[in-house]
Amino acid sequence: MNSQHNHTFVGVDVSQKTFDYADSIAMKSTRCMYDEDGVTGAVEQFRLLAPRLIVMEGTGGLERRLARRLMREGFDVAVVNPRYVRSFAIALGQLAKTDDLDAKIIARYAEVAQPKADTPPKPYESRLQALVTRRSQLVEMRTAERNRLARTDDDLMRESVQRMIDAIEEEKAMIEESIEAIVDQTPELRERSALLRTVPGVGPATSSVLVTMLPELGRASGREIAKLVGVAPMNRDSGTMRGKRTTLGGRKRVRTALFMAAMVAVRWNPAIRTFYERLLAAGKSKMTALVASMRKMLTILNAMIKNNQPWRNTVNP
Repeated sequence: MNSQHNHTFVGVDVSQKTFDYADSIAMKSTRCMYDEDGVTGAVEQFRLLAPRLIVMEGTGGLERRLARRLMREGFDVAVVNPRYVRSFAIALGQLAKTDDLDAKIIARYAEVAQPKADTPPKPYESRLQALVTRRSQLVEMRTAERNRLARTDDDLMRESVQRMIDAIEEEKAMIEESIEAIVDQTPELRERSALLRTVPGVGPATSSVLVTMLPELGRASGREIAKLVGVAPMNRDSGTMRGKRTTLGGRKRVRTALFMAAMVAVRWNPAIRTFYERLLAAGKSKMTALVASMRKMLTILNAMIKNNQPWRNTVNP
């Protein structure tokens, strides 16, 4: 809906009860209540501004409702890593942090960085993303309880912790059934998930995260998809640091799922195992080799979805 000649960018800072927005030209911040009336009023103002892009930080999910509403209204929206915006603010010498200032900084960041607009979610994606997020939360809760169980020898304490672990397992199973039901009932997801699961190392949990949290899979280049997930190597050839490569940023939940898949793949997937062992033989550390294996798996998965080919037709192990 935005004109190519419009150079206005809008930055939005979202909190639990309010959100502030500023445009890159006037740099005047406006606060709205984060309710139906506040969002509707902001939409009307944004229509007048007709920004090329609206940018907001990822704030643990608080931004999702506003981002999805704006996308439905036809605006281009990008949700970015807060670390990038904060680093940008520090580079400008802006050390203070308030909602008013944050909205202005995000607007300036949007104008300078011009991040790529996010893909608008499909109707089923909101529910599916919520379920996948909840599953991850339950896994974290289970890990914490298991750690408590290992650190206590009091019988009553152990019984209490075990009851909690059992309850978490039961809830996790229910969430996974709901995820499977949505995937099975959605032809596009069912086909994508089936393709992904042909790869040794990719199970139901990993495929559900990939089809939910990484809709760009199969639509972006291998380099772009690696950057989105945060497994692309970044150069650090500065001063005495030469030849060092690191990974940074990206989508944590996708990266975690891919990490677990790679852990399995380096043992049971012939192609990934050979790749991993070759890196170890070349003197790479286990973690470096594992991250590289994650990147290779992701590149293969991306090509499989793009070409609609299962694993056996993509790689000759």
